[in-house]
Parts: sequence; C-alpha cells; structure tokens
Amino acid sequence: YDMAMFRKTFGRIPAAVWDTQTAARLLGFEQFGLANLIEAEYGVTLSKASQKADWGRRPLTEKMLSYAFNDVRYIVPMARSFVHRLEECGRMSWFIESCDSAREYAANREERPSEEAWRVNGWGSLDRLGMAYLKALWYWRDDECRRLDRPAFKLISNSELISISLRLQRGERVDPPHYLRPPIARRLIKTIKDARNIPESEWPRRLRGHGGPRLQIDEGELQRLREHRNTQAHRLGIDPTLIAPRAVMEKLAATNVDDAEKDKLLLQWQRSLMGRDGAGE
Repeated sequence: YDMAMFRKTFGRIPAAVWDTQTAARLLGFEQFGLANLIEAEYGVTLSKASQKADWGRRPLTEKMLSYAFNDVRYIVPMARSFVHRLEECGRMSWFIESCDSAREYAANREERPSEEAWRVNGWGSLDRLGMAYLKALWYWRDDECRRLDRPAFKLISNSELISISLRLQRGERVDPPHYLRPPIARRLIKTIKDARNIPESEWPRRLRGHGGPRLQIDEGELQRLREHRNTQAHRLGIDPTLIAPRAVMEKLAATNVDDAEKDKLLLQWQRSLMGRDGAGE
C-alpha cells in the first residue's frame, strides 16, 4: 500500500524498499503489524487513539504529534536489529529478494482505469445487480468526499459499500448508517432509489478474463507439496504460506499449468525450499 501511494503521489517508487513486516515474517514472528512488533521488541504498547484521526487538519494536536512520533521512533533501531538477525540466520538474501519482488510488482502493476475504480476489494462477490448498486454507491461516496474534502474511508468504508450492495441485491431493506449526517443520508437514499431503476442492460459486467481458466488440480500432488512445504516451514520456524500461499500451491499442483509458468510463481529462495531447483538451504 505504501509503495502504491509513493507511485500515485510522486510518479515513482524509491530505488530500494526494505519492509519490516517481511523481515519479521522471515524471522518467525506470528504477529507482524508495526504495533505488535514494537510491543514484542521494546515492550511498548502504542496508542491507537489517533489512528483514524483527520491528519489533513492543522495544527495537529499534541496527542496526534505523540502518536506520529511513536509510530516512527522505533523503525530504524528495529530495522537494524532485524537485518542483523537475518544475516545471522542466513536469510538476508531471501529478504532482499522478497523486497525487490514487492517493489517490482508495485512499480509495474497496471493502474486500474478510472472508470473501473468502483470495483473495490470484494466486488467479485456481487452479481450484476449488486455491481450496479456498488457502482452507484461508489460514485455517491466520491461526490460526498469531494464536497467535504475528506478521504473516502472517513465517510464510509469499502467493506460497508460491499455489505450494502450485497443486501440490496438480495432485495433487503437498507437504512443509511447511523453516523451519516441527515443531508448525506438523504442523498444516499436517493442514490439507492435511482440505482434500483437502472435497466438490466446497463448493469456492469464482469471483467473479461476475470479469474482465468479453471485449474485442473492433482489432489495427490497438492497433498505432497503441502506436506513438503509444511515440513520446511516447521524446520525454519516460519509461516508455511510465506514459502508458498494456497493459490500458488494449487497452481503448482495443476496439470494444466506448465513448468515455466510454475517457476515464475516462486522466488528463487522459495523454489529452493520447494525443491524446484534441486538446491537446498
């Protein structure tokens, strides 16, 4: 997310990005959010009081300044400690490769066309009617946020838009969230009424190629790969999905995905652990 914001704001991404979350996972931390790591490493519990405050306002309150300071004061010493430990356990090259891969993905990721921006995370759970509601709701929120000069999450979250759309596609009654001011709530009600009258011919369609061809999975091979991965993860003391998440495992076990494509799914250190390059740790 941070790299996406760098790209969107400045048009580029820093030449090197080292992610503390990635480092923590490679070191075996099971809880790797910044607050969790700071508490585990320094015994300090960070306050979340200002986490969703309006950081666009000035001047910042003392509480917000304190929150911002504590949010970054431990980053550098913790990063140095993590690098030292990664070097000690021989996983520094894994870390660098993982960070470089994440940076490359963020740098080369195709931006979603502005006319498709309403397809927020979770839209795939909707049918075409639900998508029509979601699209209308997204543009309603966008208009309101422009009017108020506020970020979208400050008005209503993406997950709430999905939830409302799901209920509407099932024909359920939906009342505006209680926290919306009356004028905004009234405009939301009007948006829903207008969306209800959109003709079926104008409902959004699923993106072409969404989801790709159905995988033909060899269940025996999937089980073998899972057992091998889990054994390696247990030996290393890391989360198995860090070596290969479920979606990758299924493609590795698929009979309709060729070997060249399978190798692209894994980084070099992951291929080594999965036995796809004949090497070991």
